[in-house]
Amino acid sequence: MKNLVCLLFGFILCIPVASGKSLEFEMLSTDYNGILYSGNKILVYGNYGIITFSTDLGTTWRQISLGWENDILKIIQIDDKLYALSPNKIFISDDNGETWQEAPIQWESNFVDFCTDGKKVYIVTENEILSFEKEQESDINLLYKFDPFVKFTEVAVWKNFLFIIDSKVSIIKFNILTKIPTDTLTTGFSNREIENLKVIDSTIYVLVVSNESSPLFDLNFLFIRHTILVSKDFGESWKKITSDLPITKDYLIEGDEAYTLAPVRASKKDDNFTISFVKANKEGVNIVTEVSNPNAWIPYLSDVEDKHPFQVNEIKRINDSTIIVCGTCKTIIISKDNGNSWNFVSYFRPFIVPEFSDVSHPQAIDNIFYQNKDKIFILSFYPPYMFISYDNGTTFKSLKPDTSYGWFNGSYYPLASPNGKLGFFIINRKKPTGSSDTIIIKHFDIVNDTLSKNDTLMIVLNEYFKPDSIQAILFGNSFYFKSRIYLPAFLILYNSNKWMPSYFVFNNDLQLIDTIFNPPQISMPFVVDDNYIYSISKDSNFTYILRTQSLRSDLDTIAIIPQIEIRVSDLKVYITLLKVLDGCFFFAKTTIEGSIWKWNLLIFDSSNGNLDSIEVPSPPILYNFGDTLILLCDYWMRFYPNCRDTSLYFEYTNPNINGWKMTSIFRVENQDYVSFVKKFSVFIDKYEVNLGKLKLKHSFPSIAVEESKPFLFCFPPYPNPSVNFTNIVVCWDSGFTSEDIKVSIYNINGQKLEIPYTQVEGLKTNCSIIRLFTSNLPDGIYIAKIQLQNSQWSVPFVKSK
Repeated sequence: MKNLVCLLFGFILCIPVASGKSLEFEMLSTDYNGILYSGNKILVYGNYGIITFSTDLGTTWRQISLGWENDILKIIQIDDKLYALSPNKIFISDDNGETWQEAPIQWESNFVDFCTDGKKVYIVTENEILSFEKEQESDINLLYKFDPFVKFTEVAVWKNFLFIIDSKVSIIKFNILTKIPTDTLTTGFSNREIENLKVIDSTIYVLVVSNESSPLFDLNFLFIRHTILVSKDFGESWKKITSDLPITKDYLIEGDEAYTLAPVRASKKDDNFTISFVKANKEGVNIVTEVSNPNAWIPYLSDVEDKHPFQVNEIKRINDSTIIVCGTCKTIIISKDNGNSWNFVSYFRPFIVPEFSDVSHPQAIDNIFYQNKDKIFILSFYPPYMFISYDNGTTFKSLKPDTSYGWFNGSYYPLASPNGKLGFFIINRKKPTGSSDTIIIKHFDIVNDTLSKNDTLMIVLNEYFKPDSIQAILFGNSFYFKSRIYLPAFLILYNSNKWMPSYFVFNNDLQLIDTIFNPPQISMPFVVDDNYIYSISKDSNFTYILRTQSLRSDLDTIAIIPQIEIRVSDLKVYITLLKVLDGCFFFAKTTIEGSIWKWNLLIFDSSNGNLDSIEVPSPPILYNFGDTLILLCDYWMRFYPNCRDTSLYFEYTNPNINGWKMTSIFRVENQDYVSFVKKFSVFIDKYEVNLGKLKLKHSFPSIAVEESKPFLFCFPPYPNPSVNFTNIVVCWDSGFTSEDIKVSIYNINGQKLEIPYTQVEGLKTNCSIIRLFTSNLPDGIYIAKIQLQNSQWSVPFVKSK
């Protein structure tokens, strides 16, 4: 039953939202778990289904995803086949990792690790040992089930024995022939964890936290030391070959020497590290070779609440000179001179601190800049301040520490243009009072991950205002309109309670071409489309919807609605314009009554003057995906096929991917992206940032895309799981009847079931309930294909007794 629910959850995330299409997420950043080298291809795999690979020894990289819900724990190779393990699935590739198919394997418990002797594959769950023969993936067998108090984490095979790490404090030896388990190594202490079990040339190696390490609560890995233990007699006895290695997690054994990577302070700051390559011989003498020119640095955050620190998860030798390293925070490090020097291929961990431009609507994340679909800049509020990708998010690099500390030591505001120019505003505060008389704009080129200043522009505000008249400046999000870049700002003047709205206007080379102070009738925030800038104005009775083609021109009133804002006593109501789509205006309404905050989405249809309201659990974010409107809140997403009809929608939970919460959707060169945030600390208002691609794909079974399709919409089935029947509410275009709706049922393997168990009951005009009688179906997952001419939906449901 658990497998059925897991599979159903995967299907629900791919339920069609409009015109027979479905949503799919692909995360860009990940924590890498390991490396496989196969057929001149380096595969680095990690969480969220990400596999990043290179066919030229790490010079260039590509990335694929097996689905964000499928963390890739390990990849092994048997002959020409690759097997990828996720917690509840196994994927198989016959073409060296280019494409993958899900193996027909189902099991009640989650998988933890697997290994192979070349003939069989052995899998461990938390307390079970499973196996299947090569080429017989569907025939999985239970070898042994342990008591429920064990918790397996790793497994390795040597001849007729499996070696399994239990709870990271002991190793169990399991005889495959007799099926008898025995204990072989125990540390007995939770702060002396056992990890990274390896079998190399008939020798077992394992990593154990050293007694010399600092206490468990000290997370600074500078002080975590490890010992490598070895056994040559099937785990009967163990010998210490190195002691107190400054290691992150993995190690490399070659002949009589062990290698690992260790952190080295790169500056006086505790959170600024680079790496060194550590070589230790079998006598335990450690020789440390420090890296020259590391080309990147590690901002290790030693806060005790940090649950996502930098960590090396695997070191892999590729050839006589090339070594690849992977780890958390999208880390890939490479050495092409046998460890003498190292370069960061990728590292990614930006942070933001949320800001609010209006009490009713949080400011969008403004630290993501796509100059094109390949070149991405992510600004961070903490070192190293900027991350750069030149390959559409496959890899990211951070700025060098000398660059970061040289240019970003203070408040800055980013600015980017479509032609690749990058600039930052730096406020020059001349006086202790904090007055801001000069704005400095620095233009940069990025060369070899270093900012190279190529121009500086000074905006002296004293040319426009009396000296010392400006108390402070607050910048908003820049926007692009008619080949110009507008940077909004509020000037706070001395001896005045007013915030003066202002705009600095730039061309595509980030040259200042205009300054607009206190433009007529404009209010922030506002909405921009290809032709107009939209805003709202309010008086005591009405809210006016305005538009203009120039901020220097008066705005035209295009619609009037009753005034909604209230500011009396403990009750305050605010509205903010969010979006304009097909003659509909969308507003965020925030109601504050004492300490209670409530939100509504208001929709004003200018074609008929109707004003609709939808209660939402958090400030709403809107995005239109073609002709479908997406409403995004903290806990759910809604899809409205027709923005004028809010009674017709499909809703599902906002994907919370290991704590990542979706916050916005945006488009760059016909590709849609999603930004995610995860709170770093309960006590600190700081968030990690991640990115993902949002894709539409054809639902199962796929059909050709037609230019013109009748409208068709299906709600999720109920009850689900079903016992005797399940219902699906279907709505369709005018001009059709229920007799035009065709229904067919498929099993999970795509086989059509020729059993007439469908019944259509009239509900109202252009809307019916389709009842599927399921009592004769075996337990499992099924797909109902509902079709109206060339429009179709695929609706999954579960049959369970």
